[in-house]
Amino acid sequence: MYSDEDDEVRVAKAAKDLTRSMWQFFDEARPKRDGGGLHISEKDEDGERKTRTIDGSCIFLNRKGHEADGFTGSFGCVLHHLAQKKDATSSIQNPTFVGNCLCEEVLKLVKLANANIQ
Repeated sequence: MYSDEDDEVRVAKAAKDLTRSMWQFFDEARPKRDGGGLHISEKDEDGERKTRTIDGSCIFLNRKGHEADGFTGSFGCVLHHLAQKKDATSSIQNPTFVGNCLCEEVLKLVKLANANIQ
């Protein structure tokens, strides 16, 4: 679940920095039409917004065995890998869930993205 609308905006902003070489589901997330937004969100059975799932897992989860040039790890959260690649070092004061993920590197990246939104 996204914690709120701002959370969804931050995740979408971070997702724009992902590349095909980093993200297993890059092509699946592409906009359906020119100028459209990334296809990374959906509603759950209660109508709450959340990150889209593919084969039962978060669209940002690179599955074991995925390999691509520039990929920063064997599998795991691509937002986490992006944060490591960017060496996001901002401090975390109020950790919250980011999409379906709660990890320090993702929170750092999202805080950086949020600073750019405001």
